[in-house]
Amino acid sequence: MLSQNALKRLKFRPRCTKFRSRTYHCSPVLFSSDSSVPNSGHKIRCSMVPKEYNAAKLREIFDTNGVNYKKIVKSRGLHFATVVFDSIEQKESELYKLETIEIKGRRMQVKQNITPIKHRNLTTSILQKVTPWFQIPYPKQLKMKQDFILETLNQANLKTSFSGIVSSPKVNHYRNKCIFSIGWSEQDRPMVGFLTGSTKNHRKIVGDPSECIHISKDILRIRNDLQDFIKSSGLEPFNPYDMSGYWKNISVQVDSLGNAIVILAIYIQDPHAEYISGIETYFQENTQKFENMAIYLQQSNSLQVPESDIVKIYSHTVTDVLYETINNKRFQISPKSFFQTNLELTKLLYREST
Repeated sequence: MLSQNALKRLKFRPRCTKFRSRTYHCSPVLFSSDSSVPNSGHKIRCSMVPKEYNAAKLREIFDTNGVNYKKIVKSRGLHFATVVFDSIEQKESELYKLETIEIKGRRMQVKQNITPIKHRNLTTSILQKVTPWFQIPYPKQLKMKQDFILETLNQANLKTSFSGIVSSPKVNHYRNKCIFSIGWSEQDRPMVGFLTGSTKNHRKIVGDPSECIHISKDILRIRNDLQDFIKSSGLEPFNPYDMSGYWKNISVQVDSLGNAIVILAIYIQDPHAEYISGIETYFQENTQKFENMAIYLQQSNSLQVPESDIVKIYSHTVTDVLYETINNKRFQISPKSFFQTNLELTKLLYREST
């Protein structure tokens, strides 16, 4: 039984447990005030951490990898830890080191802490989550990465030549593929974009990605048209907590000519439901919005989306694949295949290595 003095030192705090579906369930738990995290913006959350690890074990791993920090908060039984830094500049400079740490063969996942919605600038939140280095000038980013590589080679005592990092010839709007989440905006409307958090009733909060300058302009245009489609469909976003709703995510890939392949992932119980034909009809009636595009539907009746079984429901001047050419070699890109997301940098690296 706790003494009166011990009870006074305890604070009631919610503990957020993250499920595989990226929703959050809050349950009450008591934490000692001595282990609470300072009220500071200079912190990040590291997940994929073994539950049996404590802060001392993580300090040992971070010190070995040359990570500079102020404080680590980690309790046994939790799969995440909070790392506190002295300043925003220190946090940004150490972020790349944390992203390369592997524990028990698994890469540790690093993300910005989720700020309560009512105190959050949504645009800034999206940029911090999707492109956490967006405030760092590109030359400085390259210098930070190069310093980290040289430090790693030195610590490993590897005698090898390092010719430096090749910078991308295209810095903005270079990404030719994106997977957008489908959830709810802060105005409680269906939204196609990037996940920024969740509400206490387990609804996914998704922000508009229009300010993300790393995404191709063609993809942003297609995303805007698909946003209108999702709103008009009458089908709500999927909620993995209670298995309600329909829309899961949208994958968009474009080639250098502006052709596109779109995959709509949807949760359904009945593959023969009437709304399936309604989806096909919408695209057929709005051809002017979806030119040079092939659209596929990926259906599932579980949390996990199957890798196969996608069905083409619409096509306009695009076959089943896209094509790209690098150094006179033509590549065929199917809906589920991988291709480099920065085409101009890929061409440069190919020339540098041959």
